[in-house]
Amino acid sequence: MHGLLPGAFLGLIACALLVLLYVFFINQTTIKSQPFRVVEKALGTCILFAVVLLFVGGYAVSQYWQNKAAANGYFPCPTTALIPNRITMSVWVRTEALCYDNDIRHTVKRGTPDEILQVEQMLQSRKKQQEARLRFLQQEEELKQRRRNSDG
Repeated sequence: MHGLLPGAFLGLIACALLVLLYVFFINQTTIKSQPFRVVEKALGTCILFAVVLLFVGGYAVSQYWQNKAAANGYFPCPTTALIPNRITMSVWVRTEALCYDNDIRHTVKRGTPDEILQVEQMLQSRKKQQEARLRFLQQEEELKQRRRNSDG
């Protein structure tokens, strides 16, 4: 959605400029003889220009953000992998396995900042649990070796 804003903004500016050009710089006799046709033509041109800018702006901004994300090591998830009800939105992650994580899929519904924070907290707690499990397994292994050494 943010990609449409530059085109909309530029389209509004273009409309305003074209109307001003037609009103102030066109032959005044043309305006007096056909006032509505000149305005219609100016507005039609503005609308056409704005629609073209919407598509061009949307594409350009999307490409900019995609290139920036890819340069920072992010990968796009498949279209409906995490947010199945948002076809127009894309999700970018650093670890591709996160695209298919059921816990994340249940947490993320709309891609809001709160949901992103919840996912971040969930991933941090998952990492802490994994580290604790590894420490526990190391301690168990050390205990087994001590018992073997004391028995042997």
